[in-house]
Amino acid sequence: MTIAALTHAENALKEIEERNAMLEKNQEQTKSLNNNLQKYIKELESKRDTETKVVTAREDHSEKFVSEAVKVLEERLRDREAAYKELEEKLKRSGVDQEKHVLLNKIDSKDKRISFLDSKLTQLGDEVD
Repeated sequence: MTIAALTHAENALKEIEERNAMLEKNQEQTKSLNNNLQKYIKELESKRDTETKVVTAREDHSEKFVSEAVKVLEERLRDREAAYKELEEKLKRSGVDQEKHVLLNKIDSKDKRISFLDSKLTQLGDEVD
């Protein structure tokens, strides 16, 4: 009876651990989704503010409107350039990682070849002796 109870307790514990792992995974996904939504909300608020500035500028004066439009476009350009640089850096880092992986594979391959040739050389040396 105690063995059955122990087995049941172990199974129940395993189920609880599996549920806990699933809940942790869901929590991480929720956090990620929350972060993405917060970024999206900030982007929307920024666009709204930008549009409000443009509308206000239009109402005031056409010269002011052009000036404000230029400022908005310059701001957007800076944002895009920053995003572009960030993506470019990620690409460079990704490329470096891939190059390292390729070089490590080549080194590993050459090490194996050297070991093989060394063993063959030892074998030939033994045969000569």
